[in-house]
Amino acid sequence: MDFSKLTFRALVCALVISRFCCPDSVAADKIVKALEVRYVGAKTLSEQRILAMLSTRKNEPLSDYRVDTDIKALLKSGEVRNARMLSEEVKGGVKVIVIVECSPLFGSVAFSGNNVFSDGKLAKTVNFDIRQPIGERSIRIAREDLLTLYRKRGYSETTIDYSISEPNASGLSRIVFQINERRAGVLRKVSFVGNNSISASDLKGAMKQKERGVQNLIGSRGLTDPTSIADDIRAIEAYYRDNGFFEATVVRVAKIPVDRKYNDLMITIDEGKGHNLSRISIDGVTALSLEKDIAPYLKTQTGKPFSAEDLEADIKMITDQYRARGFINAEVVPVIESVE
Repeated sequence: MDFSKLTFRALVCALVISRFCCPDSVAADKIVKALEVRYVGAKTLSEQRILAMLSTRKNEPLSDYRVDTDIKALLKSGEVRNARMLSEEVKGGVKVIVIVECSPLFGSVAFSGNNVFSDGKLAKTVNFDIRQPIGERSIRIAREDLLTLYRKRGYSETTIDYSISEPNASGLSRIVFQINERRAGVLRKVSFVGNNSISASDLKGAMKQKERGVQNLIGSRGLTDPTSIADDIRAIEAYYRDNGFFEATVVRVAKIPVDRKYNDLMITIDEGKGHNLSRISIDGVTALSLEKDIAPYLKTQTGKPFSAEDLEADIKMITDQYRARGFINAEVVPVIESVE
């Protein structure tokens, strides 16, 4: 190995990292003789307020660490959208120049593309304070509140974008939410293909989504959004496993638009082969009576479809029986074997 080449490359990397970690044109370890604030765009924040957020002080040494901390503090405040710090050589030290773009101040809100809800209803849903900085966090919260309102009405595929106008003469901006309501996602009907062994009503009972009815006319139930569909696929496959169909899978879900508000779902299932229990054996029982303490309480029964739920209950029952007799470290390990 050529160690001289390796050392040279490491040195170059260190120099490059050092250069890009330092803020632009800041001269470190020199005394700050003056601080100046310059604005890009509207001046909606006083110089005194900006300087008060800085750890960099007049007549103190300037350091890269403080500059980096100051820029983060300005941005974190939400009152400043962009910030940069430069320095100029002056007699006896440096002058630090703080260049800021102030966050716009809230003046009003408007909406476009909304037909389901009125402007007034949407305006009551968002919460902005007049003449307060418009931060990314406050806009995210407002956008999520609007989306929640639409989801509860059944419009789970609605998307919302926004824009912020340039400040007026008073430094106030308008937030405009652009709403694409799209098709609502209320579930009207569910049908199944391939469910030869389990009824549609049983499978619907396992699902969280419910077909349109009195019980879900109000609220967020019955929405055919991707998350709800994924949850119900898992629930259907778990229901099959609890009824002895280990290999059952949902192979396709077709979302069929009915009208502007409602969708149908067609769920195709490959059941695989069903399994009934032909024999149950319990080994290693010495401290308990198999006939008195375990067998009478087993939910798992021969001749019936295997149920993961019943097996879990049986494991807990046997473990509890042992612990009741002081065997706190007893373990129950199930072994499932396929019999051809």
